[in-house]
Amino acid sequence: MKKFLSILCFLLFTLTGCITNSDYIETVKTMTFDDGTTVEEHVQNLVELGYVYENNSNLLYPFDSSNYALLLFTPPADFNQLLAENNFVMPKKSKLDWDIEGKTDSGKVVVASNKEYEVKIPTFQNGDYIQLYAEDMEVYSKKSKKLINTENLEKAEVFRDLAKEYNYEEYITK
Repeated sequence: MKKFLSILCFLLFTLTGCITNSDYIETVKTMTFDDGTTVEEHVQNLVELGYVYENNSNLLYPFDSSNYALLLFTPPADFNQLLAENNFVMPKKSKLDWDIEGKTDSGKVVVASNKEYEVKIPTFQNGDYIQLYAEDMEVYSKKSKKLINTENLEKAEVFRDLAKEYNYEEYITK
């Protein structure tokens, strides 16, 4: 009986500190940044920006930060016409699959992906807490098998946000 209780206590203490991969992923997904955005929402946004960049790179390529001001002062009708002439494609929300890619010295790498894109989210343990930084997240295209850098994601964000603000989708359906 003593042996059984000893084994039971050992198992109880060993299993108490364990967290499953699905629990870890759910914890990461629900973490919130200072602006109130959850990691899940941020990752969905990164996937959308990857889509905008890859499907509209012909339009986005020549623009850099010095041109952004010009875009902001372009009348909505002219901006929408520019997008339409270049067959600008808006992103659609897609379901993401979440998994653990592997462990690091101090945490795990969580991966969110769909058919076209993969976002790697490095996390680390700080005592009982899981931490991550938005700037450490990386977006990869599965088609080109390449990292989509932050500069290109920022270009895509400017165009996507202006297209939303100027109701581009309504403009092209007229």
